[in-house]
Amino acid sequence: MSAIRFKKIIGKWQNDDSWFEYFEDKTYSSGRAYIEMVKGFKYQIDEQKKELNMYTDIQNQIFYLQYEFRGNDTLLLNNLLNTNQHFVTYYRVKNQEPNKTNR
Repeated sequence: MSAIRFKKIIGKWQNDDSWFEYFEDKTYSSGRAYIEMVKGFKYQIDEQKKELNMYTDIQNQIFYLQYEFRGNDTLLLNNLLNTNQHFVTYYRVKNQEPNKTNR
């Protein structure tokens, strides 16, 4: 696999507390442990500015995030509305079973 493919956000990312899974159709799911708490919400990504907007089911609630990659398997996310940068680290989930939902 090429390094360019790894630099895309598509896939599942997790840390000790939570996980996000981003799909090609610009939707995402998220949860904690094996519990899926959010499914099929839209996201918008600006690869030039390194910004990620994640929409929710609450009207006018959008998470405005800054992202960056560290290597091929680490994703750092920071809330753009914070006055101080505080990146949260997520790791790419490898060798997962394919998601069986219709995406």
